Amino acid sequence: MDTTAIEKIRARFEADILAVKGVVSVAVGLSANGEACLQIGTQHAPDLVSPHLPEGIFQVPVELIHIGKVEAQ
Repeated sequence: MDTTAIEKIRARFEADILAVKGVVSVAVGLSANGEACLQIGTQHAPDLVSPHLPEGIFQVPVELIHIGKVEAQ
């Protein structure tokens, strides 16, 4: 997948994604199998967050990563 297409989806939906309770980060990165994807970091289990994400993001590969609570140090 072309990272340009993923970046366009990220830019278009980032505010909506970050507004979902439990989402703590959004980035373009590589999945575990090396495929370019939209990576969404979650505070809660991904299966609790994914139903609330904008459907438009699934035009590109999406990987939800449970990273837990993010706190400033």
